[in-house]
Amino acid sequence: MTNHNDLNLNANTLPGADEKKAIADPRLKPIVKLIETQLMPVKEVLADFAKAMLDNTIALENRIKSFEKYSPRTLEDTPNEPQEPNEPSFIPRSARVKLELNYSKALANDTEINGLKRELELCKKDFTRKVTMIFKSCAELELNHCKLDRIKTFLAYTLKITEALIVFERIERPMVTTLNTLHYSIRTIVSFLRKIRLRVPPPNELNFYLEYLKMDEGDVREVLVKNFFPSENTFEWDIERTASELEFQEIIANKLINLLLPITVELQYTINKENTIKKAATTLAAKFKATAIRTATEATAIAIEEITTGNNNTNMEQHINKLIEAAIKKHTSNKQQKNAKGSKSPQTSLPKNNRQGKGKTKPGPHPPKHNPKAPPKNKTNSEKEKPSKQPEEPPNTKKTNTKETPQNRQKRKRQHNQNQNPDPQGGKKRDGRKGNGKKNKRQKLNKTTNSP
Repeated sequence: MTNHNDLNLNANTLPGADEKKAIADPRLKPIVKLIETQLMPVKEVLADFAKAMLDNTIALENRIKSFEKYSPRTLEDTPNEPQEPNEPSFIPRSARVKLELNYSKALANDTEINGLKRELELCKKDFTRKVTMIFKSCAELELNHCKLDRIKTFLAYTLKITEALIVFERIERPMVTTLNTLHYSIRTIVSFLRKIRLRVPPPNELNFYLEYLKMDEGDVREVLVKNFFPSENTFEWDIERTASELEFQEIIANKLINLLLPITVELQYTINKENTIKKAATTLAAKFKATAIRTATEATAIAIEEITTGNNNTNMEQHINKLIEAAIKKHTSNKQQKNAKGSKSPQTSLPKNNRQGKGKTKPGPHPPKHNPKAPPKNKTNSEKEKPSKQPEEPPNTKKTNTKETPQNRQKRKRQHNQNQNPDPQGGKKRDGRKGNGKKNKRQKLNKTTNSP
């Protein structure tokens, strides 16, 4: 006989088996240990089953909330007449009609206009009731469809898990039956549903039919047979079964109870409890935050009231304006004190000294050089004129203490003589080439001959 532990080891070590993939969802943390004890094919199916039921439960709860908006108190129960809708407590946005009767001021008190206004209001109310009932019927159909789809998902995964348990259980416990695997699996699930109906749930667990599947056991059984049994065959409820078949069916049904309830009902109860705690914590944190804000607001109001004591006519806006003006004045006074610090009179800005050395200022621009003009003819006071200025030194040149060379001395004397003894024509003598003197003599002779 094959050892069951060896079978588990071989199934879990199959090539390509990814154990972490099956339990990657953090919502499955409460049932990780239970999933890890199963064979690898069953492990993956159980993880997918748990995630699918959690998603379907969220969708079902949203449908229930949408349907509960249309409260049954909007219907008035009468014994002799059919139920007539009363004023609905919830009106969909699409059913809200905004119609008004437009008329002139001259007909404001007219009796016929008042009658038309009442008739329009009745039409609006009648339209709102009818549209609201249509929306309510649509929400009910959506709820029933979501509920049925969720039960089909539950039965589909249960059937797959049941077939897998039958295959692995028959390895250790041979069982002879005339039924095929599908027929025997459906009968086993029916036995599992009956056992759940007779089982009393513990206080910390949801009721399987009323609170989890939200459908009676008989309706769930009919959904199973109608959707998963071949339509060409008829399901025989009172078929005779051997003692071996009944014993094997009892073993598989008990395994389903110990396996499916924790990963569905108990998991959903745990998640609902965690969500309730998170919601309560969020509400409490918001309350504490609102209390802190209110306390801070009251403290601010008390502080402002203490500051403005003695001036009861000053409101909040005027007080804030005064505080701003005081801050501006303080800032400007501090700025003026910084500018006047160290001297009483403002100092004019001086040009920057770019020359090297201390105490030296940059000289002004050098005047352009011009040739000195000759004195007018027949003037005898030319010697009394101020001597021409010597060429100034460039700004960046420095005077040296070396003695003047003979060549520079001769050059300076020659320039001085030229400035003091100009030529008779009003200009300085220029050193030219030979022949200039003869040319000047000829020009003077021509002038004398032409003169009268």
